[in-house]
Amino acid sequence: LGCIAIDVDGKRAPITFVRFDQVNFQVPTFTRSGTVPVRLVLNPDRPNQIMSDVVNMTVADYSPAFFTFDGKSIKGRTADFSILADPAVVPGGVKAKPGDVVMLYATGFNVTSPVWQAGELAGGLPRLSDSSLRVTIGGTTLAGDNVMYAGLAPGSISALYQFNVRIPLTVPDGNVPVSISIGGLSTQAGATIPVQR
Repeated sequence: LGCIAIDVDGKRAPITFVRFDQVNFQVPTFTRSGTVPVRLVLNPDRPNQIMSDVVNMTVADYSPAFFTFDGKSIKGRTADFSILADPAVVPGGVKAKPGDVVMLYATGFNVTSPVWQAGELAGGLPRLSDSSLRVTIGGTTLAGDNVMYAGLAPGSISALYQFNVRIPLTVPDGNVPVSISIGGLSTQAGATIPVQR
């Protein structure tokens, strides 16, 4: 990690992973919205520094998306911290039941109160305060008391959001669609959690 840096609109971005063909980074807090220049920097701030060509990236206030195991199955946990997943997708995964409280993980929901800067590990329970937040499971939009927590995942990097939600009693068995919207945008279509009575 010490030999790689990423510049986003002239600001250094926190890097979370480097491999010969991949660099994962977090967009710096309060980067302006719109198209911004991004550069990869080898040997940053050294005499032999090398900068890549500029690549343009679009930054938006909101870009909500679930983390998934396979592009569809949302990464989550049950109340006892078992992995929430169809065992056919993740060996050892468990299905939830209607009425269960589950934790779902996502990114792209903007700042919380209090604000944690990009790259910091979130302490306490920093919540999202945007009143436009809506969670829908199996076609049912959850009432506020069924969204027990919506904010940064405690102890994790400040881009990881956690949603503790109760699954409606009315959802059918199977892979149930879940959507979270904020600021007029929603998580990706087709994202699901496995439910079985």
